[in-house]
Amino acid sequence: MASWQLDLLASHEGSIVLPPALCVRAEKLLAEALASSVRTRTGGSLYGQRSGNCVELVRSADGYGELWARIDARRDDDAFLSCLVLLMLQMECDLYVPELGRTVPAQRGHLNEVLKQSTAWSYAINLG
Repeated sequence: MASWQLDLLASHEGSIVLPPALCVRAEKLLAEALASSVRTRTGGSLYGQRSGNCVELVRSADGYGELWARIDARRDDDAFLSCLVLLMLQMECDLYVPELGRTVPAQRGHLNEVLKQSTAWSYAINLG
């Protein structure tokens, strides 16, 4: 993760480990919303730009997985943030913010709040 990125994890029923059926659903929704993906070194699928806004789905051999979202605080990308919130709502997931150690509902206001509390936001503000 770069200094300007805020990492988030999808949280389903209080767990950041997603069941296989939800991972399959996530792949379908991501392909529809963010188009093509590339394979990562960890064997995951990355949607978006690694150095910018992106979503990465990492699955284990048993089908369980984690869905990471990285928000680039340097950019004002309303479309990506709206897409991320919609994806979480469609998956019935909340957003876990490792940096803050808390989970927030998948709502735009909550997402904006945690972004503004992050070190990525401070970094981006200091660039300007």
